[in-house]
Amino acid sequence: MSELVTQPLPSVRVRASAFPAMAALVLLTAGCTHGRPDTGTPLASPALPAQADSAVPGHWWRNAGDPVLSQLVEQGLAGNQSMQCEALALQKAATRAEARAGRIDIQIKRLFDTKDGEADSTLRLARAYRHAGHRAALAAKIASEYIEARRLQEVLALRETLQSQFNDNAEIAAFRREAGLVPGIDTGLAGSLQAVTTSELDALRTRYAKARAALAESTGMDGKALEQLLGQNGQVPDIAAQPVPADTFDPGRRADLRALRQQLAAQLIRKGLPAALLDAEGDAAESAADEFAQQARTTLHKAKDQAEGDAARLRDALASATARESSLAQKAAQARNTAEDARLAYRNGTEGFATLFVAEAAALALAEARVTARADVAKATIRLWTGLGGGWENADLAPDVPPQDPNEVLVCE
Repeated sequence: MSELVTQPLPSVRVRASAFPAMAALVLLTAGCTHGRPDTGTPLASPALPAQADSAVPGHWWRNAGDPVLSQLVEQGLAGNQSMQCEALALQKAATRAEARAGRIDIQIKRLFDTKDGEADSTLRLARAYRHAGHRAALAAKIASEYIEARRLQEVLALRETLQSQFNDNAEIAAFRREAGLVPGIDTGLAGSLQAVTTSELDALRTRYAKARAALAESTGMDGKALEQLLGQNGQVPDIAAQPVPADTFDPGRRADLRALRQQLAAQLIRKGLPAALLDAEGDAAESAADEFAQQARTTLHKAKDQAEGDAARLRDALASATARESSLAQKAAQARNTAEDARLAYRNGTEGFATLFVAEAAALALAEARVTARADVAKATIRLWTGLGGGWENADLAPDVPPQDPNEVLVCE
């Protein structure tokens, strides 16, 4: 199977223009409705059906309940150079196709042979779907980086809160030792817990700074501005509250599968073969003796099977993450109550510091584990939405290049 190759683009200065011809071409070709999730039946083939009301969210980040997440994804998609270059390439291809279609010699030629024009149009649609898939993948990447930054931020805030408690424990242990009420081991254990927490705080601050830097790079946002946007006490968003589609897989929602089908269809058309051979089943498939058509159909079916298997594994991963988070929530609550009881008992002199040390260390570990589990659920949800074909809508098939600074040059390779 030959691979679709995008020709390198020269360095250009981008102007803020809309290219309505591209939008008209892609939307008419796709038969879809601009601005809502993919529902256009003409886009689909019998092998890749589209649902009238897809349960898979399109631009899911807009309804995830976290305005910061939505803002970062939107900004990252709009400012990404690769996305801009792909959009520019799509627009240039549409402009060239429109100019070529207007030539009298081409019009005359297509009166007798339409396969070249049909193949070109199909390839342009494949590139549009591929672009939509790239946008969906980038949105998932930005969202996952945001979730990780929030996870580190929440754990950091948790440790900073508990650090004051551990400092208080150390002061009480020192006071009681001076009074001859407890042995020196109490102050030793208190100091150990205090030192470990301080060391972990420094490491967490470094990791959080790196996570912010990665997120700033993905979104094109200034580091200081991002830090201000995230604030001081952020939490992992509960995006898992969004409904996940039932246990079904619709390949028609996967932009990459649509891109592959259009690319294979274009290759069949250029060979003078009907694109419907990709959808042949049973006796019809056996009667399609052309080796290239059989290879193309096999390639498409393998891609669909792999995508369906990936979706099933992503469902299992989300179910496991959800079960783990639920279990940790109960254990963390129990550990927190135990630590409070141990702290009260130590202050009343009915328990030693060793009991308090173990209880508070366990409570801290479980609290952090629960934060991580909530982040894992959020990331697994994002991966599942993307694996089911979410993250793109029909509007992404006809993209506009965002306005650029007149002094900047968009370089595409």
